[in-house]
Amino acid sequence: MRALPAVPSPLALLLGLIGTLLIPALCCGLLRLPQQQVRRGVNLDGTLLEGLSRSDVEAHLHKLAGELEQLPRSAFIDPRSGAIVPEMPGRQLDISLTAALLLEARANSRVLPVLVTLDPEITASHFDAAYEEIGSFRTWIGGGGNRAANIVLATTALNNYLLLPGEIFSFNTATGPRTAERGY
Repeated sequence: MRALPAVPSPLALLLGLIGTLLIPALCCGLLRLPQQQVRRGVNLDGTLLEGLSRSDVEAHLHKLAGELEQLPRSAFIDPRSGAIVPEMPGRQLDISLTAALLLEARANSRVLPVLVTLDPEITASHFDAAYEEIGSFRTWIGGGGNRAANIVLATTALNNYLLLPGEIFSFNTATGPRTAERGY
């Protein structure tokens, strides 16, 4: 026999103009209600989870979260072409909400995982709005041989280098280590 919460469905509480919605599956522990289990035939996007307790559901969701998580990628300037490479949003499983939906689901129903979109820090529109050349310099390379080759390597590393507001420019960071393996 499985224990059901004392309150079978979400409950709205109102205090004057302030209201809140209590979902029994989320507050069972707080109210010391009997622990709820996933009803018969309930599946998460095709995986049968019937009879699992909240802690078992959360353990399953933590494992699934690792498989579904995708970190966002900020837009950037391709150092070779100078083209703006657009951003890619990420995603993350909302474990609490997905668990609540599973524990509240009716028998023989299918629940989809709740995914939250993660926004990248920098979007292509940032580049469009902020593109302004603040300096340039041209000179002749005198000499030749290794000196000229090193100057070409360094300037290639600096070409299309983006310095964001508040960042401090470091020649060494921008050009990287000057080693024989890198051609210097």
